[in-house]
Amino acid sequence: MSGAVERSSRAMRLLHGRPEPPVERLAVRAGPVAAELDGVDLRYISRAGVEAVRRVYVAVRDPDWNTIPAAVEGVEVEAGADGFRVTFDARHENAAIDFGWRGTITGDGRGEIVYSMEGRGHRDFEYNRIGFCILHPFDECAGQTYRGRGRSGVVSGRLPELIGPQEFHDGAYHALFPPFDRLELELRSGARVELQLEGDLFETEDQRNWTDASFKTYCTPLALGYPHRARRGQLMTQRVTIRVGDRSPARSRPRRRPGPAELAVGPPTGTVPRLGLALASAPASAPPRAADRLRALRLDHLRLDLRLDSSEWPDELGRGERAAAELGCALELALFVTDRDGDALAALADRLSPGATIARMLVFAADAESTTPTETTPPGLVAMARERLNAGAAPIGGGTDMNFCELNRTRPDAAAMDVVAWPIVAQVHAFDERSMMETLEAQPETVVTARSFAPDRPLAVTPITLLPRFNPHMRRSNGEPGDSPAPADPRQASLFGAAWTVGSIGALAAAGAASLTFYETVGPRGVLMEDEALPPYHVFADLAARGRAPLLRCAPGDPLSARGIALEAGEGARVLAANLEPRGREVLVSGLSGTTARVRRLDEATVELAVSEPERFGAESSTEPIDDGALRLELGPYAVATIDAAPARRAPGPRG
Repeated sequence: MSGAVERSSRAMRLLHGRPEPPVERLAVRAGPVAAELDGVDLRYISRAGVEAVRRVYVAVRDPDWNTIPAAVEGVEVEAGADGFRVTFDARHENAAIDFGWRGTITGDGRGEIVYSMEGRGHRDFEYNRIGFCILHPFDECAGQTYRGRGRSGVVSGRLPELIGPQEFHDGAYHALFPPFDRLELELRSGARVELQLEGDLFETEDQRNWTDASFKTYCTPLALGYPHRARRGQLMTQRVTIRVGDRSPARSRPRRRPGPAELAVGPPTGTVPRLGLALASAPASAPPRAADRLRALRLDHLRLDLRLDSSEWPDELGRGERAAAELGCALELALFVTDRDGDALAALADRLSPGATIARMLVFAADAESTTPTETTPPGLVAMARERLNAGAAPIGGGTDMNFCELNRTRPDAAAMDVVAWPIVAQVHAFDERSMMETLEAQPETVVTARSFAPDRPLAVTPITLLPRFNPHMRRSNGEPGDSPAPADPRQASLFGAAWTVGSIGALAAAGAASLTFYETVGPRGVLMEDEALPPYHVFADLAARGRAPLLRCAPGDPLSARGIALEAGEGARVLAANLEPRGREVLVSGLSGTTARVRRLDEATVELAVSEPERFGAESSTEPIDDGALRLELGPYAVATIDAAPARRAPGPRG
């Protein structure tokens, strides 16, 4: 590979995390209805600028609920002023599954969109789901009425405002309401969505349980059981017809408007959460300047996982204590125990260094399984930990180490805990960049819902990762939860990862989370690798001087285009503004005063310097004008701007 090609490949990886950019989305129209064609998925079906359907796609899930991606070929697109037609062939193939199908998508001048699939198995195999999923934007649907028709007749009601639990009883999962083949949804904007579904029965769940920003209508009701058996040559057909009506245009409130993306800085709303990283998951030689660079982040805590049913935990404890002491931060101990580990807890109390500072101790069942009482911390384990650890002032709590879904289904006894915790992962059902950015809308919903059943407890989101650390449903190969699907997501080490991190911190902080733990310190899942400070490192570095600074309101106009976090910094304000899109765009930051601001951009032009010479990058900035309280920024793809300016004069807001 030539030097120029190597440089180009590295630049692309620092921008997107992979050698090629995301697929360009194609705008299409069906009369008054607009949509975007993303590969062979439909996204953002809207009318009068108001989103009605977030995404329509075909999912193929194996017996462990892994999603098998499609290889697509033969795509033909005909798009006109008020109609379109798309045809293609897709094949999902791995060791477990081999399924191919022909897809056709049409939109006509009346505003009707039809998506059909016709497929066959190329061999016998087992599967959990094959067919359509339709995503509904939660901000338009939560609390709104639905009406469906199924074999049991008409079903109707309201979708939940808070995250609706995915119930499990009588050996099966149960959806929000009974299965159907027709569904009408009344949206908050006044629009109405009608779905006509053929080839299977469908049901709906609240995907905010996994921080997908949607309700999902999917084929094959879960209560029918799984896995299912497909025979070679067996024909499978489905069709979805979508109609969007606008009964009250005056109530429409378009989110995606022309012009710059907006971030409005406002009054204080609380304090910045405690921020931490997880200890590297495997011992490794640290980069030469890792300790100095990590100390510069002024982390509040370092997460350390200890499995007290393993003989290796004393060595791990020593490694974690040395790392925390080197970084000058507290330890967040995640303890995995059984009700037989009382002596191990006592041994842990004896082994803890007298000078170690403990931010919190989180207790989880070592034998936890999804859909069982152990998916959240049993109160008895917390009581045993209090008795045997003699932890003094260190908070002891629990929750779940799986997904918010488990915490929401088996709600813990919050009164028995000093803190309630759960993790967040950017990829459970979808893996593309746009879907990952969409999770930023749903992350604060977990905090709001947890607050409803833990009203007076600090809420800790830990850890926050791009990839799942394990698959809680994969028990077929060895009888236990499986390994992470991949050692790391390379997009974490890119500008995309930095922009996503800004959005996650800002969204969870605004919702009132007390503590956030991200990624790892060093290595493939870390913010440092070899002798490089990866782009997300600079997000934490630019928040390092925050202390317990007041958090300022930083409201996005279009939450899928730009996100930010703002805090008081001395006599002024520090704002981190992130472009969430893979293309450059203008971002307008309002609510500032003065005539100029100091701005530093982490973007295509500066990322190489930021990664290789972070100290030099951190000292650079430019002066840019503020006009009528607003700063106009041109931000490149996934760029992050760090802004130091005076906040506009404003009345004090609520704190705490």
